[in-house]
Amino acid sequence: MPSGDVPGTSTASGRSTIASWLELSAQAYLANVQAFRGVAGPGVRVGAVLKGNAYGHGLLETLSLAHGLVDVFYVIRPSEALRIRVWEAERGLAARAVLVIGAASPEECVALAQAGVSAVVADASMAAAGPLLRAANLTLGVHVHLDTGLGREGFTKAQLLAGEADFLGAPGSPLLVRGVLSHFANTEDVTEQEYAHAQLAAFDEGLRLL
Repeated sequence: MPSGDVPGTSTASGRSTIASWLELSAQAYLANVQAFRGVAGPGVRVGAVLKGNAYGHGLLETLSLAHGLVDVFYVIRPSEALRIRVWEAERGLAARAVLVIGAASPEECVALAQAGVSAVVADASMAAAGPLLRAANLTLGVHVHLDTGLGREGFTKAQLLAGEADFLGAPGSPLLVRGVLSHFANTEDVTEQEYAHAQLAAFDEGLRLL
């Protein structure tokens, strides 16, 4: 429930009334996570995307509900990931896996490595983080983004064939590949899944090439 100064409307008497609010339900959140685990099946990790201030629900407010329920958190900005680490340390909680799915500068990659946070590699620019990581004697876990049809970010098949991701396999690289991911472009259309199936096939081919 809201507290403090809350945007609202004024009545004829001049008193302010609350126009709207968000209420987070721990019971509903638990039910949602359990539903996803039921679909995923045993042994499959389930994560929560907290990007954009947890889609407007509040990063730390949602984190407090989700931390004990999911296995990994996904955020856009490195600052969000580091805020999660501070929140965990303040409460003496074990660190959950965190993956930054947005861009990170070489300096931010060093900070993420120090905090035990992983990052997404979407193009060859991540190679610039290598010298700084080596100088600090650090390694950074990374997940490789494959563009399977969204057309916005990630390595395309042509780029993989051209060797643009080969820096990830260079001897002594401080970038350690932990996973591979992609982004569906049209899964909201539940009546037509042909493009989604084509993306899955492209993902399998990209993974083979990688």
